[in-house]
Amino acid sequence: MKKEVKDLEPVTPPPTDLAAIDGDNWSVADPSLIPVKMPVMKLAQGTSADRPPDCQIGWYYIPALGMVLKDPTVLLLDVTIKKTKWVEPFDPGAKGVENLLCCSDDGIIPTGRGSAPQHGPCRKYGATGLQPFCPDAHWKQEGEKNIPPRCSDDVTCLLWLVDQSIPVFYRTRKAGAPEIYRAKQALEAAKLRVVDPARPDVYARMIVPFRLSSQSLGRYYIPQMAMLEEKVDPNLSFAVAKAFKELRAHARLVTVEDLYEEQDADGDHGRTPF
Repeated sequence: MKKEVKDLEPVTPPPTDLAAIDGDNWSVADPSLIPVKMPVMKLAQGTSADRPPDCQIGWYYIPALGMVLKDPTVLLLDVTIKKTKWVEPFDPGAKGVENLLCCSDDGIIPTGRGSAPQHGPCRKYGATGLQPFCPDAHWKQEGEKNIPPRCSDDVTCLLWLVDQSIPVFYRTRKAGAPEIYRAKQALEAAKLRVVDPARPDVYARMIVPFRLSSQSLGRYYIPQMAMLEEKVDPNLSFAVAKAFKELRAHARLVTVEDLYEEQDADGDHGRTPF
């Protein structure tokens, strides 16, 4: 049975403090105990239909919790790459998933869902790692124009909001994806500098915070992540480390349809380039 994950309701009860995620309700020993809902944080765009009145464009908000956040401090706990290919031209009267032609929950193998699913892999391992394989996953040249792939990366982040002490999903795509990749690489470069050999379970991602802001590209905003010099409180790092496996296991249950089933995570059902 597919677990249902929507962005309209938080984990129940919301993990408003560290103790709330340190218990049997977050155990993956019995999958039925994993919470089936976790809040989704969104970057406010001019097209965001559910943007709160007090949330400015370029700020972040969590509809499920009624939170509005300007430049929150976050831990980047996990990044998963999904793939989505949409109907062109897009039907604005349809729900997001009704415009979905093909998708992948892991960025490698198509799920078989969508109205026109592909049969081959999205990417295959080559000499330099994973490379696009599906024709719709490649950039194309038409004259002097570089045409982006019909099927693009859908990057889902598992973030820990440091000041609010809650985990959230954040999703971005196309122009917003490279910033997440850059932040992930920065964490890899920082890990030898910050990890305590006596605590091998506490990775850099649980120690090094980022300031999550946004950048305007004219019609829309994309995320910006700046690594902060000051490490988070060690007690927070240890607590997040204890919950990390359960949080990541839960995050990887989320499907493309889960993220798009309600309002698109950036407000426009997959049409926009962020």
